[in-house]
Amino acid sequence: MTRNEPSLDALAARLQRLERQNSRMKIAWYATSLLLGGGFVASCGLEIPPREITRADAVNIVDRSGNSRIILAVTDDGAPTLSMLDADGDERATLALSAAGELAMRFLDGGGNVRASIGVGADGSPTVTLRDPQAQARLGLSVSTDGVPSVTLLDAAGANRAILATATDGAAGLRMIDAAGMDRAVLALDANGTPAVTLRDPQAQTRLGLNVSSDGVPSVTLLDGAGVNRAILATAMDGVAGLNLADASGTSRATLALAIDGSAGLTLADASSTNRAALALDATGTPAITLSDATGQARLREFVTSEGAPSVSFVDAANVDRVVLGTSVEGAAGLRMTGTNGLDRAILALDATGLPALSLLDEQSVARLQAVVLANGTSSLTFLDADQGERISIAASPDGQAGVGIGDGTTENRALLAVGADGVTSLVLRDEQANNRAAVSVVEDGTASILILDQDGRVLFVEP
Repeated sequence: MTRNEPSLDALAARLQRLERQNSRMKIAWYATSLLLGGGFVASCGLEIPPREITRADAVNIVDRSGNSRIILAVTDDGAPTLSMLDADGDERATLALSAAGELAMRFLDGGGNVRASIGVGADGSPTVTLRDPQAQARLGLSVSTDGVPSVTLLDAAGANRAILATATDGAAGLRMIDAAGMDRAVLALDANGTPAVTLRDPQAQTRLGLNVSSDGVPSVTLLDGAGVNRAILATAMDGVAGLNLADASGTSRATLALAIDGSAGLTLADASSTNRAALALDATGTPAITLSDATGQARLREFVTSEGAPSVSFVDAANVDRVVLGTSVEGAAGLRMTGTNGLDRAILALDATGLPALSLLDEQSVARLQAVVLANGTSSLTFLDADQGERISIAASPDGQAGVGIGDGTTENRALLAVGADGVTSLVLRDEQANNRAAVSVVEDGTASILILDQDGRVLFVEP
């Protein structure tokens, strides 16, 4: 019973007084009827039932054995109560209306413990409470004055452990609480139907969040003890999946992405969120690495072509490849150097057989000097003009021969200086038709000779 409910002894005493009052009222009523009403009734031939108004502050309804089963009473502060008792006289259900206008109905077990209650507060808000065998509230249902329903689950100590509620705008949520009273898990659905799950640490700080945005993008967020997002895993509507890692300040430092076509990429950033390194893999499986400076400008690029040829590029601040080093799948290797305009200025190459070649080019990327080593061991150096005409050629063979050719830009040399393997040195001069016109030679013993020819090849002078 509540504090304001009368005890059974008090109710029994009131009922005895009520019964005595009723007996005296019945005797008085019958006497009056006999004295005053008998003649009238007899003259009319009518039988009028007695009308009786009973006033009492308690009513006791008993069963056939005389056991009190229902007690209706009004407490000292004017609160009406209705109690229902079992055959043993134990209270099993009560209905009470407080002076403040609060309505409550309680259900008790055989041990006198309240197991369920229904109430309506003075403000009109209804509640339902279910209790365990120790009368401890374990489940509560309520609707607030603004129409928000909620369900609360409590532990054996009476602490809230789970609360399910909906808002007037259509949002809904489930909160799960630990024994210390801290929210540890929250499942929410906003008014637009967007779901979210939040998991929290013992200090109620959110550490993990799962949600699906209004456009259907799911994501998982991991947070540190300060509530800073440190890792976000998400997929976009176009099928791209990504993982973003941030530092303690929340600055993005690493991003891993995978596209629906199979291409993938990893980007690393510095503390100012500037991308400094990137690793990429396109849909064909071709890898690439980019290293950038503090402004985010790429300064070094490395990649492997789909055929398997690797290369490395050094890039200037204007995003121009200035040095490119690469190898082919056949085994050739090359180094290219470019000007600020991106045009080749120097090329060093090594073919698949290991033969080297060097080309130096002008600002228009025209070769002006070429150096090669042939398979037989002969090396040559060629100077070219702007029209790619050979002007000076220098060559040397493994057997000791060497020569210098001076040309006019055509395919023919106009002057040839040679040193033979036997030590003979010779100089040949040619005309525009590549006809030999003069020759000077010095043999090994120091003897010199001069030969002069006309354009038809006839000897004009010879010495000796």
